[in-house]
Amino acid sequence: LFVAFNKVCTAQYFVWYLALLPLALGQLKPTVSKTWLLALGVLWLSTEGLWLFFAYELEFEGKNTFIELFGASTLFFAAHIAIACTFIANYDWHVSAVNDDHRKGAAPKMKMGNKAKESKKCK
Repeated sequence: LFVAFNKVCTAQYFVWYLALLPLALGQLKPTVSKTWLLALGVLWLSTEGLWLFFAYELEFEGKNTFIELFGASTLFFAAHIAIACTFIANYDWHVSAVNDDHRKGAAPKMKMGNKAKESKKCK
């Protein structure tokens, strides 16, 4: 949501959250349609491409594309919100890498091999 609501939009912002996308996809409920996720991906790529096209025309070609860029920005923002709503609504909040004891306040249980136990002993 930070990227969607930020007043500055650059391509660098997409790199850091695209790296987290596989982790987030793994936490989605199985009820979410793969076709819907693919459609959201196409929507995001097309609106980003449209935005980048008009931004390029403005910055490098010196063309007056402010109105078109505003429209592309609005579509790009809407695509971000659609993706965020899909992930929030379909995220499996009960899946966790932390064991149940840790959630109850107990310290997490660590399993050590024999070599790790031996290296902890004072010599």
